[in-house]
Amino acid sequence: MTYWFSFFVLAREYRVYLKDVVLLDGRDCYGMVNHAASEVYLRRDLTNIQLIETLLHEMTHALLHALQTDTSNEEQVCWHIGSGLAQTVGQYVKLPEIP
Repeated sequence: MTYWFSFFVLAREYRVYLKDVVLLDGRDCYGMVNHAASEVYLRRDLTNIQLIETLLHEMTHALLHALQTDTSNEEQVCWHIGSGLAQTVGQYVKLPEIP
């Protein structure tokens, strides 16, 4: 696991890590957020656009958690927001250098 960078959601710092494998409930996935540790894990082998989309998706999870929003359809909301933002601004996003 390699530290990549940090971001803030409502004054709470989240640290982003790159990993070879990210498991959520025992299943391989592109990324996940650990709210208790304020950490986001992303798969190291994703393309640039996949990294942007997945990072925006996980940032949305962090924001919804901070706002204590109803989570009955959280995954769907995060998927739409992450995908929509990536399509809208993804070409303009400059990610930090990957270590």
